[in-house]
Amino acid sequence: MATRVHALLDQADGSDIAIFPQLFTIELFTTLPNWRERPIAELVKIAEHTQACRDLFRSEAKRRGLFIGAGSNLEEVSPDRYENIAHLFGPDGEHFMHAKTHIFPAEAAWSTSEGDRMEAFRLPFAKVGFNVCYETEIPECAAAPAEQGGAS
Repeated sequence: MATRVHALLDQADGSDIAIFPQLFTIELFTTLPNWRERPIAELVKIAEHTQACRDLFRSEAKRRGLFIGAGSNLEEVSPDRYENIAHLFGPDGEHFMHAKTHIFPAEAAWSTSEGDRMEAFRLPFAKVGFNVCYETEIPECAAAPAEQGGAS
């Protein structure tokens, strides 16, 4: 995955921010033994890669002087509780997170829970907020960060 991240970020050279998609890390499921035989409910096992993913994007943001919306990842937030969490890393060590607040029924089948906050985050060039996947179809998800002075 790191090779793909580097190649994509190379294409963003000169940008202020690069944005990766929801569940960008889903390909890590294919690193599990016998992944083709595993039930989709085991998709949360990609949470084992959370720290490595964070470290990769954090170091790339710093190295490139770039803000990176690192997409989202299924992460274990407490024993047997997983959330789909989006991350934004900055060149000076900034790290903002957003747990997806509205999940599809299929995501619930993966033992994924919903987050409960919509926030705006101050960057040097804008105040921004996250909407992950289905959240973009729910007006309140865009309205909450916008009311805080951010754009979704």
